[in-house]
Amino acid sequence: MANPTGISTAPMVANSRIKAVAFVGMVLFFTGLVLTGYYGAFSRLSSALCVLGILLGSALFLPRVTRNLRLYVNMTLYSVFVILTLVMLFLVLRRHPASYDSTRSRLYSISEVTRAFLQRLNQPVRVTAFLTEAGKDDATQLLGEYQRYNHGFTYEVYNPFRDVAVARRYGLNVSPGDVFVESLTTDTQTVLRTVKLTRLREEELTNGIIQLLRGRDVVLYFLTGHGEMSIESDRAAATLGNRRVRMDELVWLKEQLEASYIKVVPLSLAQRGKVPSDASAVVMVAPKTDITSSERTALQEYLDAGGRGIFLLNPDTSQAARDSRLPLRSLTELVEQYGFELPREIAAVAPQGNTANQDMFSVPVQFRKSPITQFSSDEAFFLNPARIVAPSKVPPPNAIVDVFMESPADGRRVGLDDLAAAVAKRERLTVNTDPKNAGAQPLGASVTILPPGTPEERATKLVVIGNGNFVSTGLISQKGWLLFLNTVNWMTSSGDLIAIPTARIENTPVILSDGQKQFLFLLTVIIVPTLITIFGLGYSISKRELA
Repeated sequence: MANPTGISTAPMVANSRIKAVAFVGMVLFFTGLVLTGYYGAFSRLSSALCVLGILLGSALFLPRVTRNLRLYVNMTLYSVFVILTLVMLFLVLRRHPASYDSTRSRLYSISEVTRAFLQRLNQPVRVTAFLTEAGKDDATQLLGEYQRYNHGFTYEVYNPFRDVAVARRYGLNVSPGDVFVESLTTDTQTVLRTVKLTRLREEELTNGIIQLLRGRDVVLYFLTGHGEMSIESDRAAATLGNRRVRMDELVWLKEQLEASYIKVVPLSLAQRGKVPSDASAVVMVAPKTDITSSERTALQEYLDAGGRGIFLLNPDTSQAARDSRLPLRSLTELVEQYGFELPREIAAVAPQGNTANQDMFSVPVQFRKSPITQFSSDEAFFLNPARIVAPSKVPPPNAIVDVFMESPADGRRVGLDDLAAAVAKRERLTVNTDPKNAGAQPLGASVTILPPGTPEERATKLVVIGNGNFVSTGLISQKGWLLFLNTVNWMTSSGDLIAIPTARIENTPVILSDGQKQFLFLLTVIIVPTLITIFGLGYSISKRELA
């Protein structure tokens, strides 16, 4: 049948076929994207559908190739250039990764102390973690941060129920949550030593690596028998006795020390008679009664032989509190013979207006530069009350005394006898404003006694702080924990141990399901970029055709 208009319909038919082919290509392309998003990764089928869809969709440009060849060549070159730039940027970031943790508590970052330690680590370390799928992502995030700062750090994460053969290499009782840290030789990657962790957190992992490389134990003996704070909880006894659980104990401190691979052991000198030979240091926290002559002899023999002692001594306020207990004379004399002065005085801050007496004795602490005070924390630190711990005017031979804690410049000294008299008379305490008593008052000091010819590891070391309440479970803070751990590190010559702040999670992170992860992957990685590309090309072509 003849065409009455005389216009050929062949181009229109050809355009209709090309549009149909392009539409089929678009359907195939989006089908491939949907399959990719559903399975979470490209498969052979989804890749083939996407490639075929692109090829068929490109048929839409065939009628205009001859007319706009130069435009399409330029667009192709620009696209190739952008893609190559993105690939190059990806390779650079993969080689030198950079990230920013925007969470307030730095949930997905490791501390600066750990980063510095990893950058100094020169021995290969391998971590093998056995976890279920629920904890795999968080573990990979943390271990990846470690590997980012040291390429000699490698890790593998397995499921103990699925990877049974691997789990048996580490024993027959491997369970979810077990983590094995291994030190390797540099040349043959042979395992030298293995440390087992039961929890995968930054503090445990970093100190586990240090324990692995150190090869020796740190053992702290906490003295008992003088009313000291206990390292054991009285929760069970309180429950049976129908009373409140005491918070003036050291259970939290003990748990944190053990998490740092430091052994904590109670010690009764009255029963044992001497300090054990494996003691890294003895610790005495807030004793209420004095030591006996035999206990003093045992402590003195241990310290004179190169021992280490940490004494956190509360002010002797028994008279002010109308307590019948005797002063700690023997313990005070023992400590003072190593280069300290422990006068019967406490620190107070200058009263402001009608400030109550007890507020005067809540003393903000200022830290001097010292190995013990090497921590970064902006929180305020108070001692209430704070005992004066001053260096001796006549220190023993070969002794170096260092004051590392003091009160503010407006500090005052208050005699305990004056305080007791004011309490007895029920009068307000009058603080002496004599210039001799004003100024920064020493609250904590350390001493190192190293006779000539004696190796440093045999030096006698003591640390005395004028209050022990700050390490109790009810009052301990981040700064208090770091102060005590740094004291242990310096005391035991374990400067390689790291004082890492314990995690404070203030906001619960969002946990996505597998379906939500697939949807976000499909939306952000596939659909949105594809739609931007298609609409961009369509806009460019339409604008060109209209022009």
